[in-house]
Amino acid sequence: MYAEKLLPHDVEAEEAIIGSLLIDGDAFLRISSVVKSNDFYREKNAICFKSCEELFRRSEAIDQVTLARELARTEELDTVGGMAYLSHLVYSTPTSAHAEHYAHLIARTSIMRRLIEAASQISAIGYADTDDVEATLRRAEDTLFQVRSGQPERGFVPLRHIYDQFLEDRNSITDTLQSSAPIMTSFSDLDELLGGLQRSDMLILGARPGLGKSTLALNVSLNAARNGAVAGVFSLEMSREQLALRILASDAGVDAHRLRLSLYTEAEEQRIIDSVGQLSELPVYIDDTPFQGMVEMQSKARRLSMEQGLDLLVVDYLS
Repeated sequence: MYAEKLLPHDVEAEEAIIGSLLIDGDAFLRISSVVKSNDFYREKNAICFKSCEELFRRSEAIDQVTLARELARTEELDTVGGMAYLSHLVYSTPTSAHAEHYAHLIARTSIMRRLIEAASQISAIGYADTDDVEATLRRAEDTLFQVRSGQPERGFVPLRHIYDQFLEDRNSITDTLQSSAPIMTSFSDLDELLGGLQRSDMLILGARPGLGKSTLALNVSLNAARNGAVAGVFSLEMSREQLALRILASDAGVDAHRLRLSLYTEAEEQRIIDSVGQLSELPVYIDDTPFQGMVEMQSKARRLSMEQGLDLLVVDYLS
């Protein structure tokens, strides 16, 4: 007799992560980039987590009382089991210290379920028996890519760590601002026009493709860091290694292509070493996670602000 297998899931981890949030709402900062509401297997747990996401988005506290009110507002409190279920989540979770571990367990089983679903879709594509084999392969590849694109983000990495790896691979070579003073970009005309970057402002840099928007935004970040500001950069298109290489090439005055291939003179190598030393000291943090939304970026920015301080945040790019 054939018995259908249950899809991979970990209900205990789902309950534990929500319980962790009800014990310590700030734990959301640590796990929001790892797991999303659609990663949950049990519907009522997904509903609870989605409500926690909404509370965080509104900058409201996350605890048993606020979650109950939010669920009541959306008429879903009874659906999840009422206050009794929320109490069960709290009492069955001994500590919030392991929230990140629970998040990774949930994310792993979610990926496995998506992989199984993708395999089913690819099987259907194969049975379709179309004449265009290349188109069929592209559809299959796209289906699998959608599974990969849903994996957890890599998170912020200090620029100095990227350069440490750069030097290791080639065998060669700050206190946070607390005042409300504007952040100077060291572009005299821009600083004179704007009076520096005001900390409460959101500025949008717009231009036609290929005119250097990313380069200008990056240079503003670096100059701000040289002036003592802590800068965070979300690079949604370019990897952190590519970004670091571009910064280094510009700062050292070396062609980026030759730098990538390690085809530089002794004089250029010395400039590269000097630049790496200087750039590594800058309080610049880069997150190159693709496919992330506003909630994830907001969570990461808040966590960076809490841990390192944050004066300037650049998002490259807006779509």
